[in-house]
Amino acid sequence: FFSFVKFADVRVKNHTMASDWIHCNSCQAIPSKDVQFIFTSCGHIVCNKCISKIPNSTLCTYCNKNAKFMEINRSLKPEMQMFFRNPRDLANEYMKNLASVLDFQHGHRSRFSRAQQEKANKMTKFAAAAQGEIKKRIDSEKRAITECQEFRSENEKLKMEKEQLETLLAARDREISRLRNNPTYSSTGGARNEFHRPDSGIGTTPMSSLSFIDAITSTPITRGES
Repeated sequence: FFSFVKFADVRVKNHTMASDWIHCNSCQAIPSKDVQFIFTSCGHIVCNKCISKIPNSTLCTYCNKNAKFMEINRSLKPEMQMFFRNPRDLANEYMKNLASVLDFQHGHRSRFSRAQQEKANKMTKFAAAAQGEIKKRIDSEKRAITECQEFRSENEKLKMEKEQLETLLAARDREISRLRNNPTYSSTGGARNEFHRPDSGIGTTPMSSLSFIDAITSTPITRGES
């Protein structure tokens, strides 16, 4: 990743690059002090000598396709440098990055899991409280329904008793009215009772009602008799 590539592995930006496979795809030139290598957007590596043979050209000297050229040096983009790095270094760095990523994600996953568990616990408590409240309301409604039924039953009994009392009062009123309209009732409210002697062969002449006044006037009492 500098202006030229040596035969041995080189370190660029603290990364080791394996150079034993780098060569110009067109002329097969290998790294040396006088050779600069170009990385094309079509994925080939060509040397500066081959590129200089076709001035102002945008064609890859190996596949003859339009391409962009990037000199292999320190300014190469990281995503491009990856292709020239030692696979072992890439693997070690990847494992370190992977461990960091796993730790980072695990921490957030655990935090999220705890938050979700706390939320679930709160929801469970809330659901249990709601179920208890619903049960209380159901029991209260059942008691209210039972009391209402008992009240209706008692009300029906009271209605029946009221009707019976009204029937008795009506019968009594009719009896009183009948007695008042009976001609045998005197003006004072007493009844005139006529007694008939029993059939003794003497006759069927009715007997008048007895009176203490008649008894007094029929038998005078003399004063002074002892």
